Amino acid sequence: MSQAEPQPDGRWRLDGRVALVTGASAGLGARFARVLHAAGAHVVVTARRADHLRALAQECGNRVETLAGDIADPLHCQHVAELVRRHGQLDVLVNNAGYNATKGALINLTAGGPQSEHHHKGPVSRISLAVTSRPATPVHQRGYR
Repeated sequence: MSQAEPQPDGRWRLDGRVALVTGASAGLGARFARVLHAAGAHVVVTARRADHLRALAQECGNRVETLAGDIADPLHCQHVAELVRRHGQLDVLVNNAGYNATKGALINLTAGGPQSEHHHKGPVSRISLAVTSRPATPVHQRGYR
């Protein structure tokens, strides 16, 4: 854990809780993962950049699991759901996977133009929400413990 991370008081502890953070390799996703970890949660992080996820896990220490992949890939989504199911619960979902229009547009200039941009952007929005929210459904059905 970074020395700059504030320690939450007892009211905000998440010991024994499981959190899933998508888009966790940098920015807000990485920050959410650090804060949840500092609060005591077991944190599952996913994003495309495996090296950034490994660095985050090394920084945080124990209680962080990484799974690198693209949330727009249905097979990766299945692996994320399976990993969460092994814990038997999902208490916190930070669905942070996103699409950078500037970088996406630059990438898509070489990958087929603007049509490719919309092809990728839609699946990220729809698939990430549907697949990562699905494991949370039983938590909502049984209520907060």
